[in-house]
Amino acid sequence: MYLSWLVYKVSKAGLRTEVGKYQIGSFDLTKCFTPQGQPIGGDFQYPDLDERPSYMHSFAMTENYIILFLSPWLFDYCYSMGLYQIDAF
Repeated sequence: MYLSWLVYKVSKAGLRTEVGKYQIGSFDLTKCFTPQGQPIGGDFQYPDLDERPSYMHSFAMTENYIILFLSPWLFDYCYSMGLYQIDAF
């Protein structure tokens, strides 16, 4: 699977047009499972950091731009797809 950030231009009439695409990378959900097909679980995280995008929490707007802030927290595909639960406490 591929994951991309999309860049849009919004006209004064409110119409959105895609003007760019930044491909973050590809990911493979089979990395979340054992060879027997069971979710790995526990404290396991998606193994390839280069394939994990930054979490986006906030944004800011000006008259002409929307600014998206990328945080240092990395999205975990295995956890986000509900394949396992991390026991934090």
